[in-house]
Amino acid sequence: MQQNNSRAHIIYACIAGFSLFIIAMGINRFSYAPIIPYLVNSHWLTTPQGGYVGSANFLGYFLGAYSTHKLTRYFSIKKIMIVVLIISVIASTLCMINFGYIWLSIWRLVVGIVAGIIMVLTPTIILENMADKSKAIISGIMFSGIGIGIALTSWLIPHFNQWGNVISIWTGLAVMTLLLALLASAKCIKASNIDKQSAIQTNKLDNKKRRILFFAVTGYGLYGVGLAPSLLFLSDYAHRVLGVSTELSSLLFAILGIGCAVGSIMGGWIHNKFGNYYSVLFTSAIGIVSLLLITFTHSIMMVAISAFLTGFYLIALVVLMSLFVESVVGMPRHAQYWALMTLVYAGSQFVAGYIFSYALNFQFSYHDMFISGFIVLILSLISYMFIRQS
Repeated sequence: MQQNNSRAHIIYACIAGFSLFIIAMGINRFSYAPIIPYLVNSHWLTTPQGGYVGSANFLGYFLGAYSTHKLTRYFSIKKIMIVVLIISVIASTLCMINFGYIWLSIWRLVVGIVAGIIMVLTPTIILENMADKSKAIISGIMFSGIGIGIALTSWLIPHFNQWGNVISIWTGLAVMTLLLALLASAKCIKASNIDKQSAIQTNKLDNKKRRILFFAVTGYGLYGVGLAPSLLFLSDYAHRVLGVSTELSSLLFAILGIGCAVGSIMGGWIHNKFGNYYSVLFTSAIGIVSLLLITFTHSIMMVAISAFLTGFYLIALVVLMSLFVESVVGMPRHAQYWALMTLVYAGSQFVAGYIFSYALNFQFSYHDMFISGFIVLILSLISYMFIRQS
């Protein structure tokens, strides 16, 4: 394909990717955790139900990642993206209606599906015609939409709540989704279809590349499990165990979002500076430290630092693994194998989220969750170490 690397093209590609990731991850995925205390306090949900609804969102993300490559065999990327953006706006709007736990679970499931599809297709849409030298920086800016989206929604949620309680929170998020969808729609409409011949050839990797991908996918799945406690219950832990206000608990998740934004930019930079392998190990070590702080201290300051480091790790590793997948299989096969990575991450996080939520009914504490996550992240780091041996 002919590359278009004019400044205007690059800037709009960054803006579109940035907007899509705010929708998918900043709103549809990670805005829910800081809303849980408001839902529980307003008697929309109980605490275990809050976890189950979050797990439904994880399941949706899994289903979205799983179905994306199959959808591209029958529909163009532009049709898929426009439809899921419309669905995202509708589903976000329907969350305003309090028809009970099952109703909210259904629509959080739907926006999770949308998030999984956007997560898989956006890197291909944005990077398909970009020069190799620009991809790391563009990826960093694009993925920063996740962090800035988390920080922005976490900061706005208490303000939305003041306008009319939980209903106004959902209204504010739905309006944000609509505006960002309109901003990104031109890029989605111009997207090309995935090369079907390339998709057919994706199984023709040599044994060394398959071993490398096996350890990478294993580590990525463990990363999803290890992060589940923080991504689901950080805000509620701060509110119910440490006794902070709902406003401050939302602010902690905003700090996590700031960490995501920094991690997305730094992920591309450390990739260029130190190479993917050492960057992955360094970033994984940061994730372990983040859970170390929240597990073995009870200081709100340490929890805030943990939130920042969790966000840094969360998105820096996404940037690095997206670039890693391209380096192993090439851009024509990127969507196929990035879908696999996203699928494993989403599936592992759904299972972990459901198990942790269920365990809350049996005296399993938030502290126990964070210890479990800490152990799993160590296993994730060990798995990445085997990439060099393959």
